[in-house]
Amino acid sequence: VPPAAWLSALMILLWTYDGWSDVTLVAGEVKDPGRNIGRAVLLGTAILALAYGLTQVAVMTVLPAGRLADSTRPVADAVEAIWGPAAGRAVAGLVVVATFGSILGAMFAVSRLGFAMAQGGAFLRGMATLHPRWGTPARATAALTTASVSYVIFGSFRGILAFFTFSVWIFYGITAVA
Repeated sequence: VPPAAWLSALMILLWTYDGWSDVTLVAGEVKDPGRNIGRAVLLGTAILALAYGLTQVAVMTVLPAGRLADSTRPVADAVEAIWGPAAGRAVAGLVVVATFGSILGAMFAVSRLGFAMAQGGAFLRGMATLHPRWGTPARATAALTTASVSYVIFGSFRGILAFFTFSVWIFYGITAVA
């Protein structure tokens, strides 16, 4: 297997585990963050690793290696192999719903980062305001949404994934060294 294929697979794997740190971005909205943030990160990471591990074992048990390697939707294909096409379509639909939930969670967390940076003077001052009715950083959320939609319109999923993974894991590495 060529090194580029390994790197591509590694980037996708790292992207699937990236949300573990997002809870820290909303610490200002968490009750008793000193106590609850660490618990949320540890418990969330443990549950995620267990769920991913069990899913991987289940899929590898149900699908033969050749079919698994050719599949673009391995979980749905595994469910379809056991319970039929309707169940496979239902799982594919659940993946879409979960993806939108993940996107909304990321938007919620990352918009708070832009808001906090603006409050500290490290980002555009206009992003430091809260919506008068909802108490949320609506401007920062709108700016992030606009940037995200632009990436989707003008880029490919693989390009966005590569850009994000490359950038965020450099940041994680620098943080670990510091």
